[in-house]
Amino acid sequence: MTIRIKILAASLFALTFAAPISAAEDGERLVIAERNIDQVAYFNRLEFLIQEMRVNDLDADLEPEQRPRGVELIFPARVFNTTRATAQPGNVRPTLQWTDPATGDSFAVNGQADFSAVPGEARTSGEFRFHVSPRDRERFDEHSAHLVFGQLRRTPAVVAIGADVQGHSRLPIPQDTEGWTFVVEGDMPRLRRSFEDTVTITRAEVMWMHGNVALEDGTSLLEITYTVENNSTAQSCSQRGEGGWRLTLPNGDAVTDLRVSERCVAQGDRVEGIMTGFLIPTEDFAGDYVLAHQRGSGSDADPWGEVEITLTAGEGVVFLDRR
Repeated sequence: MTIRIKILAASLFALTFAAPISAAEDGERLVIAERNIDQVAYFNRLEFLIQEMRVNDLDADLEPEQRPRGVELIFPARVFNTTRATAQPGNVRPTLQWTDPATGDSFAVNGQADFSAVPGEARTSGEFRFHVSPRDRERFDEHSAHLVFGQLRRTPAVVAIGADVQGHSRLPIPQDTEGWTFVVEGDMPRLRRSFEDTVTITRAEVMWMHGNVALEDGTSLLEITYTVENNSTAQSCSQRGEGGWRLTLPNGDAVTDLRVSERCVAQGDRVEGIMTGFLIPTEDFAGDYVLAHQRGSGSDADPWGEVEITLTAGEGVVFLDRR
């Protein structure tokens, strides 16, 4: 008798099992059932939608004199290239992992990818394949099975196969920036200048990659995009290198920025789309922060402005929905 179980969870981490994996009276081979997955893994700036798990039982028609070959697990996927350059999703090698509940031993099977190159901001289809040997098949555990995209201790993306696993898409989580506006103003009598710059944060996201590099476990990245409107009596700039921005954490500690994409704004000018970011020493980033910025001529005495912000956790937004 086949048992059908449906587990409902939020959004991308919903799991639907076509049938449970169970030991079968078929030569002591574990029967692995196909199932729907429908989860996203964001890795190396590629967005993989893992659609389902198909099973190719290599021993289904095994004759007594033949040696068992195991089972092949196949994961069809759609991939979206979030960059503007051509990408090679076939170079991505996830692993299939699980834990034997009887012994506590962990197992990993390296995957093979079958994808064509995909142009920038375009999609393609392909699949990941995992060969589970006869011995590993006997120890396979449905409840702890999952796919891992990335490296150990580098905030990998996790696609849950079993019900005991928490998936992590690693999709960037957009933040509500309404009210994230402040003024940097002050006088500098020595230079006979006054500063009055309006700074508006137009976009903010929490993510787990800096460029193409996954962050270390226990670290998040707050990336912001902002506009500076210079109402001062002269050009104003962010200081060279790091330190023109400061993010005060909920515990009172502070971190500086990772440099800015554009430093200076001419008198009476307005510059949009300036970017910077902050490494937050926790993955549990939700909370209240103070975001501060210094502008002027590059002196320690240059004025600061600040605004209180709140970062919220939740689910990332797939890139197709951002258009």
